[in-house]
Amino acid sequence: MKSWSGAIALAAALANGSAMASDRNGLLLQCQALIRSMDEQGPATYTDGQCLGVVQGVTDMLLLYQDQLPQKFCVPQNVTYGQGVRIVVKYIQDHPSVLNNKDTVLVLAAYADAYGCKG
Repeated sequence: MKSWSGAIALAAALANGSAMASDRNGLLLQCQALIRSMDEQGPATYTDGQCLGVVQGVTDMLLLYQDQLPQKFCVPQNVTYGQGVRIVVKYIQDHPSVLNNKDTVLVLAAYADAYGCKG
């Protein structure tokens, strides 16, 4: 994977203290619960909001600054936060060894995997 330390630093700056300090399994569990809430149109919870907040922060950062980052991302302008949550869950499930990373790093890695520019 290409170096994207500058993007990680920007994403880390967007994260709040509680999201950064959460259990590494926490993001996966929070995002899975959010997906269940979205699919069943059930009530949202505080932990759903934590997942959504981290995904929203990284998504917005990438959409605003993707042309200025050291690693190029090709995130579609019409990507939704719900799609981002699903991308993160799939990425973590496919790469369980990354669970020791910070939440913002996990989201950024998921986007790099899904939307890294080719070529």
